[in-house]
Amino acid sequence: MNKKEQLWLTLFCALSFAFLWPLGQLLAEPGVTTIHISGALGGLGAIIGFGLYHWLKDKSTKLKVIGLI
Repeated sequence: MNKKEQLWLTLFCALSFAFLWPLGQLLAEPGVTTIHISGALGGLGAIIGFGLYHWLKDKSTKLKVIGLI
């Protein structure tokens, strides 16, 4: 995996993770469950980002940018 592919993979996973992580605080009451729900949603976001990356890795840069949005 070259640096360009690593960058795209990082962008897809990190942005999906960062988008879903805060939803745990909105969906749960304060306490221990907030951490668990946030972690589960963040992990789900990373899995979604990983899937999107593999689906779009052979596509053009324009489609990858649209996929990030």
